[in-house]
Order: sequence, then structure tokens, then C-alpha cells
Amino acid sequence: MKAKERHELATNELADTMARWGRGLRPYAAYIVIGVIVIVGAIVLYQRRKGESQAYRAETMRAFTAALYTGSGQFDPDTAKVHDKRIAAMEGFLAKYPGSPLEHLATNCLAGELYNRAVHARVTGREQMEIDADLARAKGLYDTLARRDDELGRWAEYSLACITLHQASRDEGKRKLLALAKHYPETPIEQLANQRLEMLQRAKPLKFAPPEPVKKPDDKPEADAGDGPGNNDAEGKGDAEEKAEAGEPAPGKADESGDS
Repeated sequence: MKAKERHELATNELADTMARWGRGLRPYAAYIVIGVIVIVGAIVLYQRRKGESQAYRAETMRAFTAALYTGSGQFDPDTAKVHDKRIAAMEGFLAKYPGSPLEHLATNCLAGELYNRAVHARVTGREQMEIDADLARAKGLYDTLARRDDELGRWAEYSLACITLHQASRDEGKRKLLALAKHYPETPIEQLANQRLEMLQRAKPLKFAPPEPVKKPDDKPEADAGDGPGNNDAEGKGDAEEKAEAGEPAPGKADESGDS
């Protein structure tokens, strides 16, 4: 009986406590319900945003990969057109996905394609105005990336030194490469800078020979030195001397051993 009474007393105390809490919270019931609804809505919204963010990242990665490999599976003998296509594709990606996690990487790729197109244009002898425009635009993009304190920023510094080799003087570009090699020891940037310096040291200036004159179809070949009439006479005299040495009479002379 005592155990049963103790249980009933404990139950009554719990019921009294819950009743007091209920009476105390009753004026705030509406606020409590609103708070619960807000918390549940925040959780649902977070999960939805998380799913959208993952889908957005997957979409941007697919678009970036497509822009990066534009023209890779198709052979095009005109290298300038390939650069044009890749530049247009990367510009389209940056315009469609501004502020994406791949924005800085895409900017680096765009600057690299502009630099490659300028170098190709210089090799093929295109307009200097086009070359300067591509180099200036690539330099502006690399200047923005060089402010980053990561691997992408260091790569941008190396690319700016390479652009200096084409825009300013070769000596200034070499100084920048040496400074990068000293500033980033035991890094890929140091290896790239040293390789570029070694290549510049071994490079020799190209010498272009003047083109040979094109012969017209009606041009007559020059006569050989032995085709003239005077030369024929000389050959005839030489034959007579050879015959005389062999014991044969020269043409036009009587044989002295004949009848007198």
C-alpha cells in the first residue's frame, strides 16, 4: 500500500507541475507555435538551398568543362580559329555564370587563350594591333588574379612575366622570372621560371634568307662556257695535239713518210 501511495503522490505532483506550466505558457501559445513553424521552415529551406547549390555546382562544372575543351575533338588546320572558338566559349561561360566557384579558374583560362592567340599571331605575322590588344587584355585579367594569395595567384605572376617578354623588353622579362624563382623556391613556379630562362638562354635569333628569284618560262638559260665557237676551235686544237702525240698525222698535212 505504501508503494502504491508513493506512486500516486508522484503522479499527482507531475500532473500539478505540468498544469502550472500549461497555465503559465498559455498566454504565449501563439508565439510558440509561430516559432516552431519558423524553425521547421528554416530547416526545409536550408535543405532545398543545399540541393540547389549542389545542382548549380554540377551544372557549372559541366559548362566549364565544355568551354575548356571546345574544339579539342575536331581537327582544324587554322589554329587561330581554334583560339577564337575557345575564347568565345570561355567568355560565354563567364557571362552566364557570374560569381560561380569556377569564375577565377575560367578567368585564368581565358587569359591563357588570349596570350596563346597573341603568340600565334606574332609567329604567323599578323597585325601588330591585334597582338597588342590580346596581350593587353590578358595582362589585365592576370593583374586581377595576381592579387590572390594562392596557387592561381602565383601562376598569374608567372604569366605576367611571360607577357613582359613580348610587351616590354626581354631583359625586363628575365629579371621578373629570376625574381619569381627566388621568391617561390621549391615550387612549380620556380621550375617553370628556370625552364623559361634556360630556353631564352639557348634561343638564337632567326635569320631569314632572301627568297630566290622566280624564273619566267620565256627566260633562256645562259650559254655554257664551252658552247661558243672559240671554245670549239680550242677543242679542235687539243684533239690535234693528242693525235700528234699518238703518232697520227694531223688533218690537212701530208704524211712525211710518203713518196717525195
